[in-house]
Amino acid sequence: MEKFTFQPSDDLAWLHDNFQKKYNLKLRRIQTAFMCSAMATIGIVIALVVASLLNFPSGGPIAAKDQLFMQYLDWNPNGPQYAICSWDCEIGVQFQRLFSNNTLVVASIYALNNEGNIAGIARLCNLVAVSIAVFFAYRQQLTEYYFLNAQKAELEDFQETPQWELWLSRIAYTLATLFGTYVVVSIFWLGVDLAFKDVTLNWFDASILIIGSTAVMTFIATFGALAVTTRGILLLGLMTYLFGLTASFALTPLIDGQQWWQRAVSSAGQLNPSAPVFTGTFLSGALAMLVLWLDVNGMVRKVIADGPLLLLGARGWMNVVRVLYIAFVGGLLFVGFIRVDRINFPRNMLFHAGGAMAAIACVVMSGLIIRKRRFPPWYKAFSVYILLGVTLGITILSSFTLDPFTIVDPGTGIVSLTVLELVLLMMLGVWTYITVDNLVTIENIRALTGYTDVRAAAAISPAPIKVAEAVG
Repeated sequence: MEKFTFQPSDDLAWLHDNFQKKYNLKLRRIQTAFMCSAMATIGIVIALVVASLLNFPSGGPIAAKDQLFMQYLDWNPNGPQYAICSWDCEIGVQFQRLFSNNTLVVASIYALNNEGNIAGIARLCNLVAVSIAVFFAYRQQLTEYYFLNAQKAELEDFQETPQWELWLSRIAYTLATLFGTYVVVSIFWLGVDLAFKDVTLNWFDASILIIGSTAVMTFIATFGALAVTTRGILLLGLMTYLFGLTASFALTPLIDGQQWWQRAVSSAGQLNPSAPVFTGTFLSGALAMLVLWLDVNGMVRKVIADGPLLLLGARGWMNVVRVLYIAFVGGLLFVGFIRVDRINFPRNMLFHAGGAMAAIACVVMSGLIIRKRRFPPWYKAFSVYILLGVTLGITILSSFTLDPFTIVDPGTGIVSLTVLELVLLMMLGVWTYITVDNLVTIENIRALTGYTDVRAAAAISPAPIKVAEAVG
């Protein structure tokens, strides 16, 4: 193993100063997140006290006796279900379901017999507190974080971003966090119920549990939002997809006697209790991808302008990238929003599977056309050969059967539609992370290379006063 050691020639004073500044920033970040969490929690406490004093409704939200967990009304499998309709109708139905669930989220704070639902109250408090805190804390300390970590390209791009894009980014990130919090907190309290079944608490113990969980969740969300980087936003989107889809698959009930994996990924979005989690996951992920684009579009423009161009000019290629990115995000939304009914609505399969294929096609095309001369050699192998090979291979395998040999629609062959979708989603996530991570790193290195070259040239050049003395 190679050994590393500091040399006397190293600028240890600068390293010490930089490390101290990073530590101080982390402390201030913790303090700010704690203050935001405390203020949001105090607001929640005041709201609970006022609601209880007003006796609205009977006994206020925290009753004398509260159940730890009662089925959320928005997850109720016996509640109103939305039947599958044509593909264009499906998009409207999913948005209607999401927004109509707002009332059910509020109504879920009550259990049976005028008892309170601790999980429902805590979830509502978390959603309100996290949304407010994240909106005001969003990227308040990002410029200092970028500066201390020598992320020069990201710092310049962030400081040059138009004000309207900053506000759009703030709103989209807050909404993405809202839906992400909905998924995480809902699943958390379901897990608590599985560990502590049939627990009932008095109003004081219930209040402590609700306030404590709200404070912790708000602190975590605020701490992340204060200096969330481009990589942080990307990870937010990818983790939302991963955990949200996993949770929705686990909650999916039997449909016509079949498990979700026997039908399609969209089956998780068909019935309660999995449907709100599934649809919220795709919407939250799409919002995170919007914030990601606002972060990297300036770097993408620089990469396009880095050298001679073929066929199109810089503006033309930038428009191509925009179209590919919109189709990529839109394709994922089609997967999450359009449910499949092969018998009654066969065209839904075209748009559902087509969304997945459009998303992966956009990624494959991006992998082919992106400039790779500054990327490491292995990236070209993955972005061109592996990504394209896996996509074509699994698509071909899903498009024919062997007994007898027949060409069929994608997803109905040797490889099922579910396997096709999951593999393509996995490849999308891996390629997106690798590409954005390398793009950000390379642009930071290039920005610092030009900066250090200028500093080095200035260091070896004679100072102006000495030149004046020589002339004199």
